Formats: sequence, C-alpha cells, structure tokens
Amino acid sequence: MPVGGGPSKKIKHVFFVLHENKTFDSMLGNLGIGGADAHFGPYASTQFNTITGTPYTTGQNTGVSLNTQLLAKTFATAVNYYSDSEESDAGHQFVASGTATDWTEKTLLVKSGRGLLVNKNFEPEDYPESGYIFNNAARHGVGFKDYGALVRIDGTDTGASTPATLNDPLSGNAGAPTLQADNFHVASPLVNAGDTTTQTSGLGQSYFLALPVLAVLGTQNTSGEPRIDLNYPGYNFNISDQRRAQEFITDFDRMIEDATLPEFIYIYQPNDHTGSVQAPNKTTVFTGNTSLQLIADGDVALGMVVKHIMERARFTTILRPARAARSSSPMTMRSRRWTTSTRTAHRWWW
Repeated sequence: MPVGGGPSKKIKHVFFVLHENKTFDSMLGNLGIGGADAHFGPYASTQFNTITGTPYTTGQNTGVSLNTQLLAKTFATAVNYYSDSEESDAGHQFVASGTATDWTEKTLLVKSGRGLLVNKNFEPEDYPESGYIFNNAARHGVGFKDYGALVRIDGTDTGASTPATLNDPLSGNAGAPTLQADNFHVASPLVNAGDTTTQTSGLGQSYFLALPVLAVLGTQNTSGEPRIDLNYPGYNFNISDQRRAQEFITDFDRMIEDATLPEFIYIYQPNDHTGSVQAPNKTTVFTGNTSLQLIADGDVALGMVVKHIMERARFTTILRPARAARSSSPMTMRSRRWTTSTRTAHRWWW
C-alpha cells in the first residue's frame, strides 16, 4: 500500500499461512549456490562454513520442502528480516502483532522454572498494547477467521497428554509422508503412513487453568461467521497437518456456500516445528528421519491449502445468498460442517 493510499480494490481476500521456525536456506537453499536450480542465485545456498572456517555442504530440509520451493519460484519471495530472536516464541507474537512486547522479551529464556507457563507468550500479560492483527481487523470492520493460532496458552498440555485421544478424540494416531531410501527426499509419488485423513475435532490440547484466550476470537463477524474454527487443532504433533488442511478446506467450501468467507484468513500449520510424538502408532509412521517427515507433512498440507484455494479462485462469482447465522458452539459447528461428504485429502507434489 503506498504512503497515503488506500487498500487495493483488487484484493478481496488474504490468506496467511504460518509455518514454524525454519531458516530460508534450510527450506530453499537448493535454489541457490550449489543447487541444481539457481533461482535465488547468491541469496540461497547449501554451502556453509564451520566455526573454524571449514566449508561443508548440507541440504537440510530441501528434500522435503517441494511445495514451498515451487511457491517460492512461481510467486514473489520476501526474506527481509535481520533480527535474531532468542527463540521462536517472540516470532509467533511478531507475526500476529508486528512486535514482541517487553514482557515477552524478558521472559523468553526464564520459563523452565515457571511450571505452568507454556511456550507461546499469548497470555493476557503478554498482549501487545494495540492488540493482535485480529483486534485491528475487528476495529476496522474486516472479517477474519483464525485456524489454530493463539490458543496455546498458560495451563495447556500443548497436545502432549496420553492417550493421544484425549486431545484427538476421533483418531489419536499420527500420520506423515514417508521418505525415500536415502532418508532425505520425500517419497515420490507421495506415500503417507498412519492417519492423514480422519476429520479433526477440538483444538488439539487440554486446558487446566481458567485463563482467557484472546477475547475477540470468541466473537463473530458481521456475517455471523465465527472468528475461530473450534475444530482446527493447534500445536500438537500427534495430529497430521494434512488433517488440519482438510479441516480448513471443508470449512472454506462451507463458507463459500454460505457467503460468509471473511476477508482475512490466518492458518497455522505447526508440524514443521518438529518435536515429540506420543501417538501409539508413532514407531510405524516415523521409520526414517522423524523431523524430516514432520516437515514434509507441513509442506504437503501447505500444498493442499494453496491448490484448493487456487482451484476455486473464482469463488466470488458463485457465492450464494447468506444463510441465517448458525450457533458457534463446537457441537453445532461440527454437526453442520460434516453433513456434506468429506473429501479425501489431496496427496500430491507440484
């Protein structure tokens, strides 16, 4: 937007997809120096130096980030942040508000002795003075919907309770893409192991304290559309990102039919963070490099979401008249949402 200008009349909807703390080179390094495709030239590389100056080459996550790479080559790519965060928590707050508060910065590295404090700094004492992007949207009459963000607060189990069905009642099983024999590249064509298709239910974690989540997320847009999907799981590695993507796709199609699609959509796909999996089938799913399989899962989910949105790029021309606003209770939302046939999750690489 130019200085003194207004919003573009050509842009009707914005979809923001949040992935986890991975560097530019770790996902796109093969598109630069040392890679087969030098799309980014000297601005990306798989070649590095040790602390003593000894050169070495590593592909990091580039063998499983195929959809991320295709998007980077097809559309504009921006990487213009030069400030190092002590750890990723400040980054979550930054992308949702444009800042990391003084309280957040002072508590980032002193959490281990604070017991119930979890990792995302989304408690009330952490809130930025002007709020998050959701508050700003509400103040300016911009419809929005949140999928999985800002729900991991003090007193949650971050999806780590067992049995896994406590936070994933319809499945409790993990799922992810398999790797090739080199234990580096994702299988091609894509082959999933475990559960990547069962519909999701709930926010993917248990809450043990009566602590409020950001209040504006519990309200509705003027269309009557809830501002959060209560059946889209947040941070929980037992739940495949492909299942999250399918939940979004189903909800997206339903909002088009109801003519309630908000202008701003915020989608969190957490699994490329990587971490501990408690699901009972983990040993049969993660038979290669667990971290790479989780990153691959997020990359597939990203492709599913982008592909579906692009396939329905002309959705504004087929909107139906809005129906009466529905109840925002989880049970009602779920029963309404799954009355139509559930599509099988896409399994593809661009």
